[in-house]
Amino acid sequence: MAHNGVDACRLLLSDPPDILISDVVLPQTNGFEFIRSARLKYPQLLIIVISNLASEQLISQVFRLGANDFISTPFDPEYLKIRIKRSILTQQP
Repeated sequence: MAHNGVDACRLLLSDPPDILISDVVLPQTNGFEFIRSARLKYPQLLIIVISNLASEQLISQVFRLGANDFISTPFDPEYLKIRIKRSILTQQP
């Protein structure tokens, strides 16, 4: 878990996760660039974006950058579990 974009970038490089859950609004960095960089560096990484900014344009941009899923806030934590499981299942060959 990271509290800002700089720490998130550092963690991503030092200890890549199986699933990246991120917002597009990140302190100290550009969330869109972070998502794009994560996708380029780790093509198989599952990326789920969670944000209260849920315009069609933003959601489209997030998917173009390589996100596997988008969840708008607020949401139930159980819903997040379901979406993670779905992303894992759709990622398998």
